[in-house]
Amino acid sequence: MILFVCEGNVCRSVIAAGVLQKALRLTQGVTVGSAGTRALVGEPADSMTAAIASRLGISLDGHRARQVTPELLAAADMVVTATRPIRSATVQTYPPAVKYSFTLRQLARILKAAETGFDADGLTGPALVTALSRSLNQEKARLIAPQGEDDNIADPHGRPLRVHEQTSEAVVLAVGELAKALGGIPVPWLPPRLTQRWEIPRTAAG
Repeated sequence: MILFVCEGNVCRSVIAAGVLQKALRLTQGVTVGSAGTRALVGEPADSMTAAIASRLGISLDGHRARQVTPELLAAADMVVTATRPIRSATVQTYPPAVKYSFTLRQLARILKAAETGFDADGLTGPALVTALSRSLNQEKARLIAPQGEDDNIADPHGRPLRVHEQTSEAVVLAVGELAKALGGIPVPWLPPRLTQRWEIPRTAAG
């Protein structure tokens, strides 16, 4: 399982999981989930996040937030977090996860910078995800980590729609890199203006 983790489990990790699930619909045996380090347990996806996901052809209607636990982390083959502090909190919850946890932007950066593409070598399901995690760990030692907040994706919960749009775009683009590595088809980002439909009044002549 690939487990996305944010704080409340109503925005970032939710749309990341939804996007990857759609991207991997033809990939065999890879499961995707999400959780939060300070989850709003039982709450549905944030309404703005859900609306953006719907625009991308993804339904978050059935989502209910859940708290990340040692058991969830132990069951995961890869853990992908929204920020560095969340990754630290995740590793504190289940120390062995340090070997297979990454921030989303870190993961995308490693995949882009890899000298050679990841070779799935016929692997599927958990074995495929585990092999990718090991490859990413080997590659990340050769990269210089960015400074400041460059590895973090901002929490949009309770903030204006433009922040939700910026966050969702960052998530979709980064998840696309992971999808490609796993043999999926990345979900394209659709800015709001590209989804607007304008009705042109008909004249009397038709």
